[in-house]
Amino acid sequence: MIRARNLIAAVLAALLAAPPADARPRAPKACRAEIGAVRAADLVRACREAGPAMPALCRPETPCAAMREAIEAACQGPGSEAKPACREFDDEDDDDADGDD
Repeated sequence: MIRARNLIAAVLAALLAAPPADARPRAPKACRAEIGAVRAADLVRACREAGPAMPALCRPETPCAAMREAIEAACQGPGSEAKPACREFDDEDDDDADGDD
């Protein structure tokens, strides 16, 4: 009887100590899975054009938000207005500001 109680107590303690499956941190979603292969390829192209020093970041497996942040950072420096990706990025930002999505 005492062994059974100890076993039940141990099992309950283990169950209560484990975080629920949905509470575990998830890996960020790949951009391709988030927005589709075609749009992800466009974002990868823009990322590579804006910041060619970051090829490991500019991949379809990278989260879209990370690539957008990299593009934004690369487009802050002098001469960035000459990069097509930066002009496209500015145009997208202007569209968002209008609220006419």
